[in-house]
Formats: sequence, structure tokens, C-alpha cells
Amino acid sequence: MKKVAIDCRMINSSGIGTYLQNNVAGLVDHFEVIALGSSDELKKFDWYKSVRVLEFNAPIYSLKEQLMYPILIPRCEVLWSPHFNVPLLPTRAKKRVVTIHDVFHLHYYSSLSLFQKIYASIVFRFAVALSNKIITVSKFSQQELLKYLKFSTDKIKVIYNAIEPKVFHKTADASGNLMLSELGIVKDRYILCVGNIKSHKNIKVVLETIKQNLISADIKLVLVGKIDGLITSDNQLLQEIARSPQLKERIIFTNYIETNDLIRLYSSAMIFIFPSLYEGFGIPPLEAMACECPVIASDIPVVREICGDAVLYFNPTEPNDLAFKIQQLMNDESLRKHMITIGIKRVSQFTWLESVQSHLSVFARL
Repeated sequence: MKKVAIDCRMINSSGIGTYLQNNVAGLVDHFEVIALGSSDELKKFDWYKSVRVLEFNAPIYSLKEQLMYPILIPRCEVLWSPHFNVPLLPTRAKKRVVTIHDVFHLHYYSSLSLFQKIYASIVFRFAVALSNKIITVSKFSQQELLKYLKFSTDKIKVIYNAIEPKVFHKTADASGNLMLSELGIVKDRYILCVGNIKSHKNIKVVLETIKQNLISADIKLVLVGKIDGLITSDNQLLQEIARSPQLKERIIFTNYIETNDLIRLYSSAMIFIFPSLYEGFGIPPLEAMACECPVIASDIPVVREICGDAVLYFNPTEPNDLAFKIQQLMNDESLRKHMITIGIKRVSQFTWLESVQSHLSVFARL
């Protein structure tokens, strides 16, 4: 079998981790997969025994990873980097594939530190130049890549993300570690947001609806996502919450939680809100739809592309517009049922099987 080496260090990251977990599971039957990462992190997956693990614990974006890549990467037909932090030095891989999910660092270039600007400029350009094929996850991201990084359109392939319906579906199952009562919330009396606490995730617009008393005082906001250790954490937002007794009372942070607990939160939430200003794809709205939770999302091109007419859109800079849409879903049961129905239909258009087959095609051609 042909050898494919995959950098699996981000296997537990939110979006990229989901993408990796599902695609690696489908690749192991077709290639000899060599996983660069931690055995302790990888052994919980069913496909673990089907891959050869090379221990690789260098931090992402570090000098150490760049120095270790040429030493660690074995002879193989294809090296797949599922993020833009590709090896800058020569390796023993015959061909290279990179997945660039978005160009956030280039779109928000002016907001980066000097080091981040230098790193992003160098690595993005090398990722494009050194790779034989570039995968991205939406037509929007393809347009962004071609806008900021000049290269032939023949080099890029759009492969949509997906969700696993056997995993994400409405449930009242009590399995898992997290109980609603432990969080101080009750079924259908909280709004849910899922995503790391970064400024472009735009959680602040949801906070404004609470600060301005635009939604019922008994409705709480549950935020699921990593807080600590993020390079681009929204520290200003965290400080604002810490200073406000009103916000502290109504906002609940879960940080990272297991999938079973996340499914329960989706299934029991009144509404899921996706207020992001910039995304490459956006998996959480699909997860919410699969769990029969109606979705309100920011009106930006990539969300329109992925979610179609299955969500209610709002202006992500207008708390009043968001509050109006929340009230619509709270007060109109027929609208709520309609959004749930078309949401389930929309989700069915995105499958990991199709994603895996597209990745197989890319690797096979190389």
C-alpha cells in the first residue's frame, strides 16, 4: 500500500480536529497511514491500531516543529498537512498536500503582532508554493486564498466538511459527564454558542443583547469553547464579563467538553447562535441542525454558502437585529418547527463519506 504521512497533532482541536478524525478514519483502509502525533491522544480512536504513530509533540507554529519535520517525516508517497504550518525545509515525502481552512491571518493581517505578521506571510506563501495540491473547505475560502495568494486555480480543490449523523442527533440520553443542573441551566431556557473565545467569533454581539436587556432575563448564555492558551484570545471580552455582575450571572463557560456532553447541550438548547464575522466553513451550525436545535447565524458569505435557507440570518454588528430573531424563534412555534425541519434536510447534504472519497481522489492522483 502507498504510504501517506499525516500531521495529527491537532487531532483534538475544535474544527481541524473534527476534520482530521473523520478523514483519517476513512483513509486507513486505502493507504498505509503514518500519523505524526501523540499516541496518548490518538489511541482513543477506533482507527488507532491501523496506523503507525511517530511521536511528534513539537508545538504548532514553533521553530522546533520546523527543525524536526525533515528528521521525522519518513519516505512516503504523500505528506498531508491539515493546517498551513507546513514544513519549510525539504522532507522525504515525494508529494505534498496542504489543507488551508481559511486565511484569517491574512484577512486580519493588521491586527496581528509583528511576529505573527512575519510568520503568516512566510508560511502561507510557502504552504502554497511547496504543496502539489491545496485543499480548502468552501468556495468562499477558495476565493479568499486566490485573492491573497496568487497561484493557479488548477492547484486547489474544494472539499466540504461534514458531520456524522450517527453521532450528532437529538438525544435525551444521560450518558456523559456533564449534567445541565451542574451548569445551573434548564432545558429550553438557554442560548448556546460553540467556538473558541476569539474576537472574530463575535461573541460580543450576543453579550450586548444581554447587557441591553433585549432578551428575557431568565435566558442564560452557554459558551462552549477553548479559553486558555489561544494566540488570538478575545481578552477584552473576557475582562468585560469579569467586571459585570449582570454578565457573570447569565453567562456560563464550559471550556472544552466531550462530544456526548456537547450533543446534550445542542439537544436541550432553545436556540443556537453562530455570530462569527469570519469563517472558512463553520461546522457548529450543522451540528446544531442535526440535533434539532434552530439556528440564528451571522449574514456572511460563507454561512450563506454552507447553511442556505436553513438558518435565520442577522446583521452581526446589530444586537437589536439578533434580539429580534431570538424573539421570533421564542414566540413562533411554527417557525421553530419549520427551521428544525429544513435544518435536518440541509445537514444531509454534507457527509464525511463524500469528504473521504474526495481526499482519496486527491491522494491517488498524486
